[in-house]
Amino acid sequence: MLHHIVAHKPQYLIVEDFQTSQYLSPQARQVILTIGSLIGLSVVLEVPIRIQAPSRRKAFIREATDLLGKAVTPHEIDALAHLLSVKHTGDPLSWTIKSKV
Repeated sequence: MLHHIVAHKPQYLIVEDFQTSQYLSPQARQVILTIGSLIGLSVVLEVPIRIQAPSRRKAFIREATDLLGKAVTPHEIDALAHLLSVKHTGDPLSWTIKSKV
């Protein structure tokens, strides 16, 4: 995944935030490490990153499903729904971490 980001250097990254309780499963730990890696990569590439609450995508699930059809994974639908939520805000870089090394 990270090599695709480096190769394409997007204008910005959108990452779904992660909430946890006291217990941290191995899968949850991996998610946290992945988000940290994406934040670090955004700093190195000087690409703004937006950490977005999972609930922000919910209003756009139907639109994303209609655009993608049924031959995709739920993850792909969620990813497009996050992008659509940013598109509909009018300012894709609001609530964005803009870091410099």
